[in-house]
Amino acid sequence: MSPATTRVIIIAEALHDTASEDVARLVATLADALAATWPAEPVTAHLSAERPAFT
Repeated sequence: MSPATTRVIIIAEALHDTASEDVARLVATLADALAATWPAEPVTAHLSAERPAFT
């Protein structure tokens, strides 16, 4: 990323027993860190079989 960056996608995947909770915690942590250091509001999504696309 650079000062000219306007969009990024960060992908996290996990398959262990607590994966859903761990990925949700990771996404929240990353969004908080980005919001604290970047002049943009992070938009996040947790994709699944029921919600397979980021909209």
